[in-house]
Amino acid sequence: MIDIKLLREKPEIVRENIKKKGQNEKLELVDKVIKLDSDWRKIKTESDMLRAERNSISKKISEAKKIGGDVKLLMKKAQSIPDEIAELETKMAILEGEIESAMAQIPNIMWKGD
Repeated sequence: MIDIKLLREKPEIVRENIKKKGQNEKLELVDKVIKLDSDWRKIKTESDMLRAERNSISKKISEAKKIGGDVKLLMKKAQSIPDEIAELETKMAILEGEIESAMAQIPNIMWKGD
């Protein structure tokens, strides 16, 4: 299977290889994988940001409790974050499946003999 990094960084090599193998109908898979990968990476970033926010809120809750502050608003926000993360992880899993399926159809790079 082709390395996803090759598709990200040098899709023209993959396209040229597909053309050399006479499998032009598979050219659209390159763009499809690039798009799916881009979507996956955006969702991953969003998920990571939510985790960081959750950690930050947890620290704020701890600090507020030490000084006897009101933590109701912080607690409400902290409780919603796991659901948001779970939803994003579901989307990521679906995209991973689609990426894997499309990648399996892209032919390997032909070896250039000496």
